[in-house]
Amino acid sequence: MLLPYVGVDFPGAVAMISVHTSPFEQAGRANAGGLNVYVRRLAEELVRRGIAVDVFTRRTEADADPVIEIAPRLRLLSVPGSFASAGKEELAGHVEEFAAALLEHPGRRDGYAVVHGHYWLAGLVGMRLRDPLGAPLVQSMHTLAAVKDAHRPPDAPAESPLRYAGEREVVAAADRLIANTEDEAAALRRWYDADRDRLAVVPPGADLVRFTPGPRDAARAAVGVDRDRPLVVFAGRLEPGKGLGVLLDALALLSGRAPLLAVIGDYTRGSAGRDLLEIPLTAAAARGDVILVPPLPQPRLAAWFRAADAVCVPSYSESFGLVALEAQACGTPVIATDVGGLRTAVADGVSGVLVSGHEPRAWAQAVLRVTGDRVERARLAAAAPAQAARFRWSHSADAVVDVYRSVRSSTWAAACP
Repeated sequence: MLLPYVGVDFPGAVAMISVHTSPFEQAGRANAGGLNVYVRRLAEELVRRGIAVDVFTRRTEADADPVIEIAPRLRLLSVPGSFASAGKEELAGHVEEFAAALLEHPGRRDGYAVVHGHYWLAGLVGMRLRDPLGAPLVQSMHTLAAVKDAHRPPDAPAESPLRYAGEREVVAAADRLIANTEDEAAALRRWYDADRDRLAVVPPGADLVRFTPGPRDAARAAVGVDRDRPLVVFAGRLEPGKGLGVLLDALALLSGRAPLLAVIGDYTRGSAGRDLLEIPLTAAAARGDVILVPPLPQPRLAAWFRAADAVCVPSYSESFGLVALEAQACGTPVIATDVGGLRTAVADGVSGVLVSGHEPRAWAQAVLRVTGDRVERARLAAAAPAQAARFRWSHSADAVVDVYRSVRSSTWAAACP
């Protein structure tokens, strides 16, 4: 049975599409990362504004409920098909099947005001839904093949020609493109010839309810770490592009001065670089230099951030870097690569330190600067919450609604000259 529109101050519901990963999976596990947090938090904020949101993702478990009500007006709809167990790289070959199955989904509404695709695979699906659903396509790319290739780790494979072609197709077809930062908008124009008039820059937000400052000693007790030992935290998927190998090499240079490293996350499914990380991580854990922690729900992750002297984000590329914002919201300085959206998320020399490149010695010096100098750390920590507070999900949602309204007005005008 098709359901009617639900909404208060917006003329219809929003269909969000995330093909390769469910936004309600635990971030840091398998293919779940910042995109998952972004979609979930944006959807929650839209719902608070009276806008109904349906999130469509692939059904990976045969017995999964086709429709799950996450909250009033917020539903997760799983789409069945032969793509259930396909690897992320194989999903481009299932775009037509996914779109057709979505249109046949018994829980979908009889119309949507906007289709919002997240990641290029979802954009390819969204292109095929625009006419049947009579809704404009708003697209968030989240990551770009050209940016990843420009900054990829040594010996890492290049992104596939199929992805490049798919991204170009989506960028050309979308009615509106949402970029996280001016850096991402510039990349869309430079490498994909994106139309400036169809681009909107809307930074993500920090969850300032779950991620808040708190006593460091109490947090140390909660996570079970000696309060007197310097501690740095890495949180994210364990893959070469996140730069964990560089951080391990940097800490090895510090020898007896190295802080304890807590690594919170899981290996990306099918990652070719797993062996490069797993061997040194296992050895470091055996020596007591590293604590390996599985992906955590946000309240427990926040406790680790509060316990840390610094949170490290040594990524080779980041469209934004939500971990950096969340850590700063907890009053913890961030050491991050001077690249992409991290330049926006971290105020260099104010709430954290930006490191140029991935030379281990430079990273070792940055870690010592923060963890080895209590006065410097305290200065950066004091400014961190204010930096995070510049980015709120409420502001992000308001800006996204403006994009939705704008694209609906322009497409309506084009349809009715």
